[in-house]
Amino acid sequence: MLVNSLLTNTLSKARRNFALAFFVSIALLFLLACSFDGDTGDYESIASDKLERARVINVKDGDSVILRFENSIEKEARLFGIDAPEYNQPFGRDAKAILKKMIYKKTVVVQTRGTDRYDRAIVLLFFDNQQISVNQQMLEQGAAWVYTQFQKEKSWLDSHNKAKQESIGLWKNSTAQAPWEWRKRQQAREK
Repeated sequence: MLVNSLLTNTLSKARRNFALAFFVSIALLFLLACSFDGDTGDYESIASDKLERARVINVKDGDSVILRFENSIEKEARLFGIDAPEYNQPFGRDAKAILKKMIYKKTVVVQTRGTDRYDRAIVLLFFDNQQISVNQQMLEQGAAWVYTQFQKEKSWLDSHNKAKQESIGLWKNSTAQAPWEWRKRQQAREK
């Protein structure tokens, strides 16, 4: 009887330990999966350094485009590291116009950095023989904010701050509101 009781307790302990290890593993996997998902700009997959050519066939807003790659595949893409005003936000239409003037119906070099939760490619766009990306040029023209959650490169922050200091583009309005704050305010109004 004593041996039977000891075996039952030992098996019970082993099952509890296994169950605990199993649930901890599941929780860790869940946390890892969630760490790449969240707001609009959160990137689920980490990128390749592969460069491809594509033609910009549509500019949706100041940081989203549709690209047609050389293999004829069309893909919606979001510009990495920046957040432009929403289309209905003050300066949103201007940001779209600036991006459109810069790249619409032009061939660009695309570096895909990942995908977001909407399955959009997260991209850096370049023109041949240019070292500064279209993304950073949007900052220089005061048409977007640096999305500091993902882009911390000093030259990008410098471009952002210089445009702000010189009151270029959206920075002509001293009360310009970051798109992520504007989206939160809009969501609160809808509730």
